[in-house]
Amino acid sequence: MATTEKETAGALDTDLIQLDAFLRSDKAPPECMMLSDLDGFLTGIAVGPEFILPSEWLPVVWGEEAATFANETQARIVLAAIMGHYNQILRQIGECAPQPIIWRTNDGTTIASDWAKGFAHAIALRPNLWKQLATSEAAVLLTPIMLLCSDEENGRSARLDLSPEEMIKTMEEASDAIPATVLAISAYWRMEASKETKRASNLQTALKTGRNNPCPCGSGKKFKKCCGA
Repeated sequence: MATTEKETAGALDTDLIQLDAFLRSDKAPPECMMLSDLDGFLTGIAVGPEFILPSEWLPVVWGEEAATFANETQARIVLAAIMGHYNQILRQIGECAPQPIIWRTNDGTTIASDWAKGFAHAIALRPNLWKQLATSEAAVLLTPIMLLCSDEENGRSARLDLSPEEMIKTMEEASDAIPATVLAISAYWRMEASKETKRASNLQTALKTGRNNPCPCGSGKKFKKCCGA
């Protein structure tokens, strides 16, 4: 969809066009997310460590002020578009085909910083849980997003010891990596959830295990010498 300064890197459906128009209008709070920010935010929620109710994350979309609607019909259309897009993101991830809404300037330059900052807002809703990923061997999965979040391009180039040209290429590669990054993060949290389920199952088994029986953890030791010690 063409705008005065930017356009999205991909066609938008009717609901998203209407949502985009509302977010840019005077009716929307001045600090509300724009469409690319919102897409990154909803994606971060969709692939995050736990389910978050819309009642918690929707106020973050509007910023410091609540949204005002012209009438009930407009409110229903806007909120339905947001929830519809959230569900669409879930479907895309389930199909291993995320389609992030990224800005593209009129000269063809891709700008993914808004999307990445939206994703970072989702991380901020559960910082303690996301810290598990950030401090694990899988922390590299967050690198493209954190790189794109930075506003200080010159300082960023210096920290990475890159020339301006190399920095531009690096940012483009980080932008291109977003779909794969989203899928990898989603897979990480699914794996962690599977581990938690297995641990809970082992605990239930352990509670039923005789002290002289083999420990259900698979160590080969008797339960009383292992997890039952």
